Amino acid sequence: MTIKTSLQLFLAVLGLSFCQTAAAQISLGFRGGILVTTLDKNPLEDGEPAPEHIPGFQIAVPVEIKIGEIFAIQPELMIGTHGARQVLNTDVTQLAIRTVTAAEIRYKITTFEIPLLAKLKFGNDVLKFHVLAGPSLGFGFNGKSNSESTIISTLANGIELLNQNTYNEFTAKFVQDGFNADAVEADEFAVSRINFNAHFGAGLSVNLGGPSLFLDGRYMLGINDLRPEAAGDTKEISFKSRRIGISVGIMFPL
Repeated sequence: MTIKTSLQLFLAVLGLSFCQTAAAQISLGFRGGILVTTLDKNPLEDGEPAPEHIPGFQIAVPVEIKIGEIFAIQPELMIGTHGARQVLNTDVTQLAIRTVTAAEIRYKITTFEIPLLAKLKFGNDVLKFHVLAGPSLGFGFNGKSNSESTIISTLANGIELLNQNTYNEFTAKFVQDGFNADAVEADEFAVSRINFNAHFGAGLSVNLGGPSLFLDGRYMLGINDLRPEAAGDTKEISFKSRRIGISVGIMFPL
């Protein structure tokens, strides 16, 4: 299935959900919170550590379309981040010279996302619990990466031969599979523009006599590879997003 076909199908399902609003109760809200994000790199090279988590953020405008007593459809407009931190340390001694290398690479990508969620709500008129799940279509619009390394070489008697620190910054270039690698500059890194995700979550809400305050926790699983494949590239490496999010918000019935 091509990206164009997937987008058309996603928009068709989103449009169908709004067609159900004639006899539905609609609420509009806002939520914001934190994300803990990482990237699942596969495969890892021998001895290479897995990417670690870094903090991120999320803000969203949810629209709850209640259909029946417990079921609702909840499309959202969301801005959130993807990213990870990878630490590479080595300590090698050769010919009585010890060389210690400490390197760190960070990636952070910001995307505009459209989750389309099915939601079940249980409880009384004051306190309700909910579970939700559904797909999300994201569009990358900003991204940064930086790398920092320190190399220290010493003799066995402690005399320092080298102490070198290097820092570089890179900007995301959003491309599709089959891109020309020569089109990516030395201070850029290639990232897929489109990303598909699956949201799974739960939370609770408190009715304030009209508006409702809510707490929402989610696990967001990246479906597609964020590393686009360059034309002629035979190195099969994938980076897929993994995120945990906690947010608080408020919903207003319309």
